[in-house]
Amino acid sequence: MDRCGPVYMLVNCAGMALCGTLEEMTMQDIKTVIDLNLYGTIHMTKALVEGMKQRGRGCIVITASQAANLGIYGLAAYTSSKFALKGFAEAMYME
Repeated sequence: MDRCGPVYMLVNCAGMALCGTLEEMTMQDIKTVIDLNLYGTIHMTKALVEGMKQRGRGCIVITASQAANLGIYGLAAYTSSKFALKGFAEAMYME
């Protein structure tokens, strides 16, 4: 931002999936998926939203997948992170 000026648009589109049933996945696997898919979006949004509000302009886009709407066998961690993104996006829209 120091070199290019304020950010007008943030497109949150990062995502990853580690496949496996809950029993097959380690807690570190689950944490990895949620850290990237959910917390990555939250960190970037938090870093920029205040400045956008102060300037009275800006746009934040949050992408997910169909997994934000329905569970998928073998993707419990991924699906959980995408459901959470949907809720985060809805709450941020109200804020």
